[in-house]
This record gives sequence, C-alpha cells and structure tokens, in this order.
Amino acid sequence: MSRSAHKDDKERYLTYSITVRAANKDKGIEEEVVTKKMPKFIDGGPKDFLDWVYHFDQLASLKHWNAEDKFLNTTILLEGNLREAFADAAITDEDVRMNEEFTRALRKASIQAVPRTRAYGAYSGPTE
Repeated sequence: MSRSAHKDDKERYLTYSITVRAANKDKGIEEEVVTKKMPKFIDGGPKDFLDWVYHFDQLASLKHWNAEDKFLNTTILLEGNLREAFADAAITDEDVRMNEEFTRALRKASIQAVPRTRAYGAYSGPTE
C-alpha cells in the first residue's frame, strides 16, 4: 500500500481491538484479540447511512458499549454536517446514558443531514 493510500485509509477508518478470549495465566491461556475496521461516515445517502449504522451496532455490541460510549464513538466516527447535527441533537436535558437518547439523537441528526431519496425512508434507530 502506498504511503498516501495508507494515510487516506487512516482518515477514513478507525480500527478497534476486541478481546475474544481473556488471558488466564493459571491455565496458560493467552489473550486472543481481533480487530474490526470501522469506516467513518463522511458522506452518502440513506442506504449508506443505514449500512454504517448496521456496522456501528455490531461494533457497539462486540465492545459492550453503553450509551455514553456510543455517544463518544459516534462523535469520533461521523464527519461533516452529520457530526454537527449529531452534536446538536445530543445536547439535551435528558439522561444521555440511556440508549433511547442515543437513538433519538442519531435519528434526529440523520433526518437533518442525510439526503433522502424516494427509495429509502428515514432511519428508525438501532435495534437491541
């Protein structure tokens, strides 16, 4: 991979480590870690956003993230107008530690910032 392609890759993705087996020295078990490369959402339409949400939900589940972790990582992974809309939607008097508040903020931001087409409806939020 060329240096510029590697740099571009780092700007478009974040790589997360996921422990699939914890180490246990008494039993001689070494830690087993896998990585998941998560794309940033930079631009795209509703289908692109729904694909991104699907992969984000998978990552959040594997990492056992609570709502606060989801808010933080979403802010890191979104770019442009969607990041700004998400930041605005995340400002609330409600308890941001609730998954419902995360879903509400992401849905509100997507309605404001993701261009819609006739073929796809608005984002209804991640399922848990």
